[in-house]
Amino acid sequence: LWLLGTVAAEQALVVTVAAVALVALLRRRIGFVVIGVVAAVASLVPTVAAAHAADGVDWGAYLAGTSLTASGGPDATEVYATVDGVELRADLWFPPGDGRDRPAVVWVHGSEGRRSETPEWDLELARAGAVVIDVDYRLFPPARWQDQTADIACALGWVGANAARLGIDPDRTALVGSSRGGQLVLLAGYAPRQFPPSCDVAPVRPSAVVEFAAPTDMAPLYGLGSWRYPDLGGGTEELERFLGGTPATNPEAYTAASPLMHVRRDVPPTLIIHGSRDQIVPVTQARTLEAALRDAGARHRYVELAYANHWFDLVWGSPNTQNARAVTVDFLRLE
Repeated sequence: LWLLGTVAAEQALVVTVAAVALVALLRRRIGFVVIGVVAAVASLVPTVAAAHAADGVDWGAYLAGTSLTASGGPDATEVYATVDGVELRADLWFPPGDGRDRPAVVWVHGSEGRRSETPEWDLELARAGAVVIDVDYRLFPPARWQDQTADIACALGWVGANAARLGIDPDRTALVGSSRGGQLVLLAGYAPRQFPPSCDVAPVRPSAVVEFAAPTDMAPLYGLGSWRYPDLGGGTEELERFLGGTPATNPEAYTAASPLMHVRRDVPPTLIIHGSRDQIVPVTQARTLEAALRDAGARHRYVELAYANHWFDLVWGSPNTQNARAVTVDFLRLE
């Protein structure tokens, strides 16, 4: 249902026109048609706003579907670590042709998803010139936020240790994550000393961090309740288990798990992309992080997508996703 809602929001014009046509066909009444036309025009507002913000929209790709499927799969899959008896795997997506010293992207999925759950993103970044490493991490329960952050640090270290074999420039390895994955890449990038790798690898500093729709300040999210924050499994009760208590009983965990609290001038260059209508992680979370980075003098870029909701990155052909794709490739300088 959430995916259908996202498709309806990101491709509102198509949905509305289809509905108008259906009503007209069934009712054959001019009044319904007029109302439908008005609704169709109104539905253009978010689409036009998103298109205006984007630097060139490919309208031919507007109906490209979701990023959950792709024409091809990964080029290879490897186990990058075994932690607490759990094999952590990485799907590898290579750019066209042979090469050395290529940029790399470690992609981190959101919530309790799985690696390569958005393969169109992997293919897009690989076509742009990056070696993409789409990774597993230990899921909750039983793993908690600090375990997951350590797994991302482990994956980053594994890429560094295998850079020569994979044709990667170890100094150009970026972290990209969506939703909770965005939270994890921010923590791994901003606080490497606090969250060392969960495996036996040397720590690696990412060259950049990109996050989509990430929670950045955990205590305010606690008060939103289960209907606003299902991304952690079921609202405040699950959030308490995930962080080991409430903001009142375990404030240290809520502080440590908040990327906002780790902002410094020297954090890796950061790209923040967030939808203005995010119904899971309010856009205020992104705005607050952007303000903190600006005040600290840290290198960053902030992109707020008009009318986009939490899962904007899944509707591959929408103007918002096209904008996010172009901005991400440009920020990472993959060409």
